[in-house]
Amino acid sequence: MAGVVAGAAGAGAVACAKAAPPSKQAVMAAEVTRAMIFMVKNLSGLNICQALARSATLRRQPPGSLIERGRAVRQASVRSWASGAKGRPILVDRAAGQMKPSRFSVLPIGLLGYKDIFMSSEQRAFAPRRLLGVDGLLAGLEAAGEITRLRLLNLLCAAELTVSELVAILGQSQPRVSRHLKLLVEAGLAERQREGAWAFFRLADQGGALARDLVARLDPADPLLVADRARLEMTREARRRQAAAYFAQRATDWDNIRALHAPEERVEAAIMTMIGDKPIRALLDLGTGTGRMLELIAPMAERAIGVDQSPAMLALARSHIDQSGLNNAQLRQGDIYAPPVERDSYDLVIIHQVLHFLDDPGRAIAEAARALRPGGRLIVVDFLSHDEEQLRQDYAHRRLGFSIVEIETFLKDAGLSPMQNHQIRPAPGESGKLTVAIWLARDMRIQIAETRADAPIRYTAEIA
Repeated sequence: MAGVVAGAAGAGAVACAKAAPPSKQAVMAAEVTRAMIFMVKNLSGLNICQALARSATLRRQPPGSLIERGRAVRQASVRSWASGAKGRPILVDRAAGQMKPSRFSVLPIGLLGYKDIFMSSEQRAFAPRRLLGVDGLLAGLEAAGEITRLRLLNLLCAAELTVSELVAILGQSQPRVSRHLKLLVEAGLAERQREGAWAFFRLADQGGALARDLVARLDPADPLLVADRARLEMTREARRRQAAAYFAQRATDWDNIRALHAPEERVEAAIMTMIGDKPIRALLDLGTGTGRMLELIAPMAERAIGVDQSPAMLALARSHIDQSGLNNAQLRQGDIYAPPVERDSYDLVIIHQVLHFLDDPGRAIAEAARALRPGGRLIVVDFLSHDEEQLRQDYAHRRLGFSIVEIETFLKDAGLSPMQNHQIRPAPGESGKLTVAIWLARDMRIQIAETRADAPIRYTAEIA
């Protein structure tokens, strides 16, 4: 059936081509024919008769309307992708202007000509595939080709875990588990992160993609994997109990601090509004604390990193991440003045209620700016200047808030361009006294696109 229709459509295109001179209507009919052929060949979810009917509807449109409709649908498709699809494949029914689940992806505006609205692409927007060399791929496959190491990769896909936790889950000796972990690290599939007296293992940034591909092919109903997941859930429950005990000991402090300013719900809503729906490849939360910003923003990102110096706070954050089911978030112990992260790598960096604890807030902002990729954004959330002196003694606040100009000066000194700020004051009837301010700044460099995935990154001068 598809071949008959496609052949008939091709004959129609030839007939149009022979007409002399070609009119605007003939050119438009040829475009409609190409669209119809694409739908017959690729849009398996559409009935062929529906495709033909829609093509006939398009044919009745005045000259030029097909192009305008295509542009409108293309922009709508990108808006749909940016508003939450996060790279999830969608299908665009170009004729009807509808979105449907599909195996196709949509490229962002600027990468497509108007004719490309009738073409599918296997390229994933904003997510270039990380390639491995032959040696790296073979090493990864060899390392994964053993039952215990495959079980380890399956567990590390779900959570960051210590050696002792993995020993309890797998039911094997500590030396044996450590030896398998060492092999996975050497093969580039996993990495080890020191955190105080503990060491956490997680999937590596680059080799982890291979590990996830392999794990995705495992049958989740396999009895061995089912037992591993059950014991992993027991480990997570132990973390939750530990976190609950920590909160119980400090519940009064948390309540007192929250009572000082506008409700967190209003602050978080303002943060999300300022972030918008722009896709986030990599998120960095400096001074992650309880991990609340990761819980809030990481679902919008492909990967997320939280950095904190306190092992106790990282344990708390890890418990919250487990409860949220975030598989794209990692935690690292480190100093905010020397964060253990890559430079020029993050689309969005956030510093939430941290600067008032620091001796040198400007230096922390400068380090955050170094982590931003060209065009990346930095969000700073803190108190406006106030005179609540007891916060110095009771909660170790070194700064009694900041003025708008003070933070903007820090941002400019770091080479960033302040874009906007928003203030959340306690509403009438709310007990708070302090105003929370949110600053948004942008790295004004732009990146020059390269055709090769492994090409070195180059940057231009600042945007005018």
